[in-house]
Amino acid sequence: GHAGAKAGAALVGAIVVGAAAVFVIANHGGGRERHRPPRPAAPKGPTIAFASLTERYTGPALTVAGKYVRVDGLRDPAVAQRVNQEVRAPLDEQLRRYRVARVADAGGIGLKNPAVATGIELGLRGPRLVAARYVFTAHNAPLTPFDLGTTRAVTVDLTTGRRLRASDILRPEAVTRSGLADLERRIAGAAPGRKLCDGSERSGQDTLSPRTLDNDDKETRVLDLMPTGTGLQFDVMPPLLGYFWACAETVITVPYDRISDLVRPEVLALIKASAADPSPSPS
Repeated sequence: GHAGAKAGAALVGAIVVGAAAVFVIANHGGGRERHRPPRPAAPKGPTIAFASLTERYTGPALTVAGKYVRVDGLRDPAVAQRVNQEVRAPLDEQLRRYRVARVADAGGIGLKNPAVATGIELGLRGPRLVAARYVFTAHNAPLTPFDLGTTRAVTVDLTTGRRLRASDILRPEAVTRSGLADLERRIAGAAPGRKLCDGSERSGQDTLSPRTLDNDDKETRVLDLMPTGTGLQFDVMPPLLGYFWACAETVITVPYDRISDLVRPEVLALIKASAADPSPSPS
């Protein structure tokens, strides 16, 4: 059952997008310049924060230490509501899975302190696009192989509140079957050793298709993607590309000089107009 205990959203970190200006007043009458310090005002542009919550489940037990992105400082309340709903969607999506995807531990052996921790990596932090990857790390958790260690990316336009999916970021020809085959080759070329799954042979069906690209079904999603300052970052599920299940879910970044021709020009402009996170390590 779902014990439903949620802690209130607690602020655990903040990043300010934009900087205050310093005003210089020139005295054209021949005197020296006077520097007037800026007024202590609210920072211009959006503020990105990390908030937290806790959910607990029973039968079998699981505690989820959730974390999510929150964007403050947007002028339009309706846009702000849409933005914040979308940027926390990966956490909400995963919590829905935890409610139904828990499995009893094998052989009746109890799992000690079963838990899931949430980390967040920022790819872009505004002022046009915010991109974040949620990283869910399980410890002794009674979960399916799809959920033991998984990530999910989200990209949101801060001007409209719209979530950009792979089909919104990539050119139309890149999300056809032939285009996706080319995309898969480029991702493999950026993997360690320039091969997926350490060069293992495929043993099953490659299920990559427009329907399995960046969808919200964890059990069929083959790839998702997140724009960063240096390239497009993909979460790859090798077993759904036909590789052995021993090949774990992995995150691969393809540099823009190898993939920018597949990105819609208008989205590439938004990416360039957005600031890359200086240290995209789990928060």
